[in-house]
Amino acid sequence: GQFSFIHLTFQEYFAAIRMASKWQMGMEQGELEEYVLDPYWSEVMILTAEELYMTGMDIELGSKLVTKFIEEILAIKDSIEIRDRPFLLVSRMLQGDIAIRSDVVSHIVDMALEGKKYSHQYEQLVRKGAQRAQFLDELIQRYIRNKDDLFLNELMMEISDIPQVQSVLMIQLKEDGLEHQRNLFSYNVVFPVQPHGVMHHHQAY
Repeated sequence: GQFSFIHLTFQEYFAAIRMASKWQMGMEQGELEEYVLDPYWSEVMILTAEELYMTGMDIELGSKLVTKFIEEILAIKDSIEIRDRPFLLVSRMLQGDIAIRSDVVSHIVDMALEGKKYSHQYEQLVRKGAQRAQFLDELIQRYIRNKDDLFLNELMMEISDIPQVQSVLMIQLKEDGLEHQRNLFSYNVVFPVQPHGVMHHHQAY
């Protein structure tokens, strides 16, 4: 017989279980590409990553599986290059509770920050997900090495409510000259500054 689902989430969940099983048995890259590039399957793909991560309740095995799954997705070339759907899908996956190999996280950091067009997605990655600390740490380290990069300056300002980021920005503002301050405040933001335990708001220059 045929089944109908009252709520789409149940349908997506069962589709994800089937997708995870099918992928583990050896899904052709061309077939995976079709799913990745079709927005209709986005939620199913995200649930599939979670299902792989929870395989057998073995986190080590789950991490290996989902890392490989994500690597295969990132290897897909979008037919519409400016949309970069594989990267955007992976960024949504990593806002959940899955954890992947740290070197793959570093590769994703490179893709996001060197492309200089994924500030919104990166902001979400440092706020959500099991590996948000690594995403934040790599951003801060890159910012310290490239303080004149306007993209990094703007991204740091967008997340300046995060205590670690605020501390780094305050140190840089105190140590660096006026030119860096102008770079940091190159667009209209309000930056919370807290000297001597009192919160002030400094308007952008």
